[in-house]
Amino acid sequence: MVTRRTGTLVTLVLALAAGLVLAAGDAVWRHVPGSDSGPVLALLLGWLLWLTAATGAAVLVTVRVTGPARRPAAPDLALLAVVVAVVVAVAVAHLPWGSGSAAG
Repeated sequence: MVTRRTGTLVTLVLALAAGLVLAAGDAVWRHVPGSDSGPVLALLLGWLLWLTAATGAAVLVTVRVTGPARRPAAPDLALLAVVVAVVVAVAVAHLPWGSGSAAG
């Protein structure tokens, strides 16, 4: 059975993986001359992972807000806050335009 905490942890792993893949693609793009296909694929994969994580975070927040009236446990809320913070941090660190998005 998949619990809300499992979904939150999966979303956190997706967000962290997105950040790592985007950082690796950006680093290769900037520091390896003539590399085009590898970094582009890494950046596309990173954004796909990020989009999946952002969608998961939105669903989790929606379920928390509109779910049953019982009060969620503090660790669950803290983990959800970490997930949202990581998703936002990855988006800010690798904007879809400008530096950090393969515009170099």
